[in-house]
Amino acid sequence: MKKQEGLLLQSQDKIFSNDKCLISQEIKAYQSFVWSSSDNEMIKKHGPLLFYKENHKRFPLLSTMAKAIFCMLPASLASERLFRGTGRIITTDRNLLAPENLEHLTQIKNNRINK
Repeated sequence: MKKQEGLLLQSQDKIFSNDKCLISQEIKAYQSFVWSSSDNEMIKKHGPLLFYKENHKRFPLLSTMAKAIFCMLPASLASERLFRGTGRIITTDRNLLAPENLEHLTQIKNNRINK
């Protein structure tokens, strides 16, 4: 999370330190950009981050912002803990649990108050 915040702050500093004229020129260039079918397919298949990566020379400021916004951390401690805890619930003796029951057990396990 801190890495994303740092990227966003860096990109904001870069944008604010540039001339407003350059920013408006880049936005106008983006608005007048002619989208090809390969661009649309790339975004549908791989997401917008790859588009901005390949067009970083054309849209340097927007690419910096896209990197900060669309970049995700691969995992968090909370999700890892939840996944590991669910794995402890499903054992060889309990492998026929209904999905609803597994969800309820997981919620009970993760939402209990530890004293």
